[in-house]
Amino acid sequence: MVLMAHLASPFQDWTGVYAVFCFYLLSGYLMTLILNERYGFDIEGLRRYAINRILRIYPPYLAVLIVAIILVLIIPEVCLRINPALSLPTNFSEWIHNLLIFGLNGDAHRLIPPAWSVDVELFFYWSMAVFFTRNRLSCVIWFIISLVYTVYMLHLGLDFNQRYASSIGASLPFSTGAMMYYFRDKLVISFRKHLAIAIIIFFLYTCMSSLIWKNPRNYGFYIALVLGFYVQLSLANLKDIPSWLKFLDTKLGDLSYPMFLCHWHIGSLIAAIAPFGVSNKGIILFMWTFLASVLLSLLINYFIEGPVENVR
Repeated sequence: MVLMAHLASPFQDWTGVYAVFCFYLLSGYLMTLILNERYGFDIEGLRRYAINRILRIYPPYLAVLIVAIILVLIIPEVCLRINPALSLPTNFSEWIHNLLIFGLNGDAHRLIPPAWSVDVELFFYWSMAVFFTRNRLSCVIWFIISLVYTVYMLHLGLDFNQRYASSIGASLPFSTGAMMYYFRDKLVISFRKHLAIAIIIFFLYTCMSSLIWKNPRNYGFYIALVLGFYVQLSLANLKDIPSWLKFLDTKLGDLSYPMFLCHWHIGSLIAAIAPFGVSNKGIILFMWTFLASVLLSLLINYFIEGPVENVR
């Protein structure tokens, strides 16, 4: 959905933002789960948690960063045409942000354009460990504050980027995911009865959102989050997974992060060298970029993430 929103112009651009908030929802659930059930909140547990998050996020990020620098130096005009943010940093501060990710959200020059959302992820990784998910009460308070502030932002009519690209805006899906973990025993629904229905409703709503709402990024944006919650709740108690499906699910998960990082660069390269006249965003550029991004992500997963996973 993110790739289509970015590259398949004039495809619905709101599908990408729906997907990002649903991913935040998933992250909120999973980080709360592993903090409570795998690492714990003592010093040693938090140390292992921090190291494993670093090993998960940074090796593929740095690999794509190197690719990005090379492309921006070789085909700067194409990169700027495909994404105006895909350019070399102009000062020391932007270079540090691009290298460390922290502080990247808001920079005009990002060698990996979607990494602003990874900056948001990292903020919640540490804040959830230190403050928000240590117990059910703190999580409930976090969720209520996030919900009330979201309603307040909508009431004020704030710009969409303030509700979407900021940490305070992303607090609602992260806290909702954390709440799903703490109340999962009270929210049990049968995946056999609900999963297919939840997925169909979510994608139908995504495709038809512009027909339902004048602006799919206002109230319709949060309806998509509710429907994403329904999908993930349907999966939360999934049991007895066939081995082939578990293997496929794992491999798809392995590819998702590298593809998220590299698709703008692959799209720029294809737009520069493709013999079939693809010079601008559209469905053809998206299809070729999707295939090439899968291949590059497989290489990143095999040669970089695989060895690092053994360390993790």
